Amino acid sequence: MASTITDYTELIDINFPTPGEDNDSQGFRTNFSMIKSALDVAGDEISTLQSNLISLSSTNNFGGNIIKKAALENCSIILKNYTLAELSALVDEGTAINGTLVFVTDTYNCPAYYYNGNWYAISGTLI
Repeated sequence: MASTITDYTELIDINFPTPGEDNDSQGFRTNFSMIKSALDVAGDEISTLQSNLISLSSTNNFGGNIIKKAALENCSIILKNYTLAELSALVDEGTAINGTLVFVTDTYNCPAYYYNGNWYAISGTLI
């Protein structure tokens, strides 16, 4: 996101008022108007950043956007919290891949997940 603050700050006359001269009040009004406009733009841009920021202390919604080149460590995946009854029903319908539904309960903390009509399971061993 490119900032438009400079559209206003570049119009501020940094040499106004001129020392030792009777300066026209219009110069003051113009400078204050440009300063106010720049602050308004900065406020809007800060509000946009705050509403789209990634929070480290709450849940984030990425709105379906793709996150690229991210390195994740010690994290878990929550795709849907199914009850045991729901999982049993899905397995009974034959939607489990490879005939096994695996829940990983070690430090990897990766549950089985359902995608495009099929169940997938990630399993691992601690070394």
